Amino acid sequence: MNCANCGAKLKEGERFCSNCGTPVPAAGGQATLPLLGLHIISGPGVGRSFTLGEITRIGRGADNEVRLYDPEVSREHAVVYRYEQGFAIDDLGSANGTFVNGDRIGEAVWIRAGDEIRMGALEMQVTAPGVPLVRRPARSTEAAPGELRAAAAGGLPAWLLWAGMGFGMLLAAAGVIGLIVLLANP
Repeated sequence: MNCANCGAKLKEGERFCSNCGTPVPAAGGQATLPLLGLHIISGPGVGRSFTLGEITRIGRGADNEVRLYDPEVSREHAVVYRYEQGFAIDDLGSANGTFVNGDRIGEAVWIRAGDEIRMGALEMQVTAPGVPLVRRPARSTEAAPGELRAAAAGGLPAWLLWAGMGFGMLLAAAGVIGLIVLLANP
């Protein structure tokens, strides 16, 4: 059987997809929403975890269910709603914005296990039972779109690496030809 949300192969007896956290329907039954949570992975309060409820308010203010201690986070920064279809997060007009997987949100967006949420200097990951915490690769803003970089070569552009390899191959071919000429003419 495969996950209805992400298509990953499910293991026998799993209650939640190990890839995305979507609940697996019991035999002949309806799936229920997984318990989702937020886990701070960087910034002030790293290591703290919170369980998401029907409505979970996030911000610096004391009346929030998820209180964050970062001056770049607004008092009432964002809210997570639980719907029948899943969980959605919405920015409440915060000064510094809410980012989901690196994209600033302008309206409510669906979230699932593994997504990363950034508010100010804080990064949180959406968690679900049975889904391990995994950091997404950082987005590179240095390279222009389509420009390849070689990390092992200290960030040299790919065209320069290919040119160097081509020159090296040309020298090797010339050496082989020279060796053949020497062996053929004793």
